[in-house]
Amino acid sequence: MDPGQIADLRLYFESVPDPRSRRGRWYSLTAVLLAIGRVMGAVDGDALDAPVGAYLTDRHQAATAGARRRVIAVDGKALKGSARLEAPRRHLLSAVTHGRVATLAQVEVGAKTNETTHFKPLLTPLDLTGTVVTFDALHSVKANITWMVETKQAHHIAVIKTNQPTAHQQLAALPWHQIAVQHTRSETGPGRRESRSIKTCSIADTLSGIAFPHAKLALRVHRRRKETGSESREASTR
Repeated sequence: MDPGQIADLRLYFESVPDPRSRRGRWYSLTAVLLAIGRVMGAVDGDALDAPVGAYLTDRHQAATAGARRRVIAVDGKALKGSARLEAPRRHLLSAVTHGRVATLAQVEVGAKTNETTHFKPLLTPLDLTGTVVTFDALHSVKANITWMVETKQAHHIAVIKTNQPTAHQQLAALPWHQIAVQHTRSETGPGRRESRSIKTCSIADTLSGIAFPHAKLALRVHRRRKETGSESREASTR
């Protein structure tokens, strides 16, 4: 990018609350955040993540201007190396772009909560208009879908498993055997061969209204994996 397209990180750090006493402040918190990791460890993590995510969002939008529709994945991972004697590894829920990878937002999932309760707070600050958001079955709940489509004006690809029994049964009953494969892909790695095939099927309005909100298209992904002489198969519906 040209220098004029790169956002200044200092402007985003100015929104972080200063945890220090007003006495003895020789330098602004923004200057300190850019230089001293010890102070960064003392500030509120979520408050710091917000301006960093906004900074990365601006950079990503500038770098992908004119590109195809933006796609964001919501996923949770345990942070390696963060475990302590008195606490397990920290768990983060993140919103990460596909393709040109950038972490746009992340929140820590506390030991007494779960990822589902953090789904909306994670995505609320982001402009998702026209964006496709992908997530696993844990977040494929009706309240999340309704909020994301009607409030955030976003598209989505949700994984439907047995935690949504009615939708899962209805999708499984679609005439998949009559539908031709639309896409296939094979990959070869050390000691394994993996192939995927995808079928798509339009969903009738009755299914969308009864089982799952704003459902328009069903995708069935069939995965075949052969490793060290053995073979496994898996089918999932989205």
